[in-house]
Amino acid sequence: MFAALLALPIGSALAGNASSASPAERIVYLNADQDYVMVFEKGRAQIGSAALLALAPGKGLSTVESNKGGVQCLSVGPAGATVDFAIKRPLKSGASFECGRTHFRVTSCLADCRAAIIEADRPLSGTRPGTYADHFYVDSCRGMIAAGGVGDWTHSIPFGAALLRGKVGILASSDFPKCSSF
Repeated sequence: MFAALLALPIGSALAGNASSASPAERIVYLNADQDYVMVFEKGRAQIGSAALLALAPGKGLSTVESNKGGVQCLSVGPAGATVDFAIKRPLKSGASFECGRTHFRVTSCLADCRAAIIEADRPLSGTRPGTYADHFYVDSCRGMIAAGGVGDWTHSIPFGAALLRGKVGILASSDFPKCSSF
């Protein structure tokens, strides 16, 4: 089922209308079970169950990008209910920053901080008070490499995490592909 999502333009596979987006303009993340997918293209994203996205296409969620004070931010969804992703360059262990309604902290650096695990303290959905912790792995050059997945990110990326399916992810450096991580 997921192969069909990759083969068709995102507009016809996920958004229900024609799209000229080529696979190179699409950033795709997929978990090991191939049941959870995140697809990003300029101005919109689809996040959720691969089967539901293929069977019940919608218009996608709008995305808003910003870059302030060294924090590169991508917010997905309607104002007040966004899912936020962010990176602050240069990467520094313990660094904290915000994007939208989410607080981020670099929990560990790898390879002299050319890569890092970032913890996102996300608000619960709806009107419920509180937050939950989410994690993602970033490369200072290529951007977000893996996201989500329940478990400890201290020594390995959890099985359920969605992994980048391509060379460059969201939050990539503006210097990509000139920059080099390793």
